[in-house]
Amino acid sequence: MAPAPITFTDASTIATNAALGNLFRVTLAGNRTPGAPTNPTDGQRAMWELIQDATGSRTLTLNPVFALGTTISSVTLTTGGTKTRLPYRPVQRWQEQVVRHRIRQRVLSHPTGAGPPREQE
Repeated sequence: MAPAPITFTDASTIATNAALGNLFRVTLAGNRTPGAPTNPTDGQRAMWELIQDATGSRTLTLNPVFALGTTISSVTLTTGGTKTRLPYRPVQRWQEQVVRHRIRQRVLSHPTGAGPPREQE
């Protein structure tokens, strides 16, 4: 059984405590900005369900922590009463994991752990 979503109060900047769960829901009554989540755990993945009020045509200005590509800074949600999902994974921590993984690969790929990496078989 899936955990119940955490429902937030609508505000111009939507504050999220990521320690509360992984599925968050809010009904948008205006143009909004989701704030950078606080208290994320390493490797956490979360999802926001953004529900349009009956008016619709709400613009969501994205905080840079929501990585939807390098050029997407806002999303216009058009149809009233519909749900849109916004994924989140702590970007900085994810990037740190990738860097650690690459360093580990380089160390493991050379017999002495130093020098240039060689292709793994």
